[in-house]
Amino acid sequence: MASILTYANIADAISAVEAYEQTSSGIYESFQGTMSNLTGANWNGDGSDGCMHFFNSTVTPALTEGVGSMSKAIKDILSSIQDTLLDQLDPQLGEANQNPGGAE
Repeated sequence: MASILTYANIADAISAVEAYEQTSSGIYESFQGTMSNLTGANWNGDGSDGCMHFFNSTVTPALTEGVGSMSKAIKDILSSIQDTLLDQLDPQLGEANQNPGGAE
């Protein structure tokens, strides 16, 4: 019986991570535009400055570097799974199952 985990599963998971990155980027850009419009000519003063400070120091890193770091970590894990399980272990198990004890 073949492994349930396939190269297609890994590729699909990587595609899902990339779609998440694109969606997150679009949300960030939209949010950034809204914040710029809100705190521009329509809202000035300490409240506006504080809001933009929070957005720039907390929200921006979470939606840019945070998402990027998380995506890289997930892709690294998927690559490791592919390398360890699909490229190395599965062929070794197949060989061992076809030639138990090393005899042919």
